[in-house]
Amino acid sequence: MALDILGIVFASKVKNLLGNNVKTYSLIGIFLGLLLIVFSPLFALGLFLISLFKGSLNSSLTQDYESTINIVEDKRIWIKYTIQNIGSILHQFLLMLLGSLIIMKNGLSIKTLFVITSTPIPTARSIELMKSWNLIATSLIILIIIAYLIYPKIVPLLKKSK
Repeated sequence: MALDILGIVFASKVKNLLGNNVKTYSLIGIFLGLLLIVFSPLFALGLFLISLFKGSLNSSLTQDYESTINIVEDKRIWIKYTIQNIGSILHQFLLMLLGSLIIMKNGLSIKTLFVITSTPIPTARSIELMKSWNLIATSLIILIIIAYLIYPKIVPLLKKSK
């Protein structure tokens, strides 16, 4: 948890070091953090990297919204946080959907998902569920980041081939 807080504290300094490529480097940093999270011994370091680069990316996006002239000045930050909250809710929904699919694939009920995830002491079954859930969800996020980074490079190539 302390590494997570350190990531937030140093995010602005890292943002300044990244220069004009804050978004690309932040996504790469988040990508590396996600890869580390998959391996349990490196979980804390992965969390630190995600926190560090998420903070840098967040700061950069705030600056982008503040400098956008087609949005009314007093609505800029409000719009940013509204979009961010919608993304967060969508992410939680997709995680619950993923957890439900994993549980149902194993022939269990949705009620079992809530029982397994709400026990104060982890059981072997809940640990197994969380590990598979973590691996699948992290892999999907990594694929989305890769697609986002590659997409601008592929589009011009596709247009040239037509």
